[in-house]
Amino acid sequence: MKSSLIFKFLGAFLLVIAISTSLIALLISSSTEKAFTLYTTKNDKLIAEQLAPQLAQFYQENNSWQGIAEYINSSTLYSNLESGGFGKLMGQMHGNNGPTTSDSQDFNQRLILANADGVVLYDNQSTMTNQTLKE
Repeated sequence: MKSSLIFKFLGAFLLVIAISTSLIALLISSSTEKAFTLYTTKNDKLIAEQLAPQLAQFYQENNSWQGIAEYINSSTLYSNLESGGFGKLMGQMHGNNGPTTSDSQDFNQRLILANADGVVLYDNQSTMTNQTLKE
């Protein structure tokens, strides 16, 4: 009878340990996912905040979006990003101070540029160009 009671307690403790471990793993997974989402959102916002003025300047200088694809695909757009922006973030991901080349191939984010009417003028994945964005 004594050994039967010991096995019941041992089983109960093992069950509590298994449930606790599963709960902790679930909470850690959830918090890691939230932190990563927050990091990527901030990264995307930082890049957008730095690209927007350059794209606006392009439009102001040309009075149109004619040639925007060439401008975006050139190294000019990406080399003008402030340090601490795209180059620094890419460097951290590559384990150095920045990408070895500053061109659109290093830019692995989706970039879609649309005019005021919602017509896509540029899509770096070339799947939405000349289509109208839906609200």
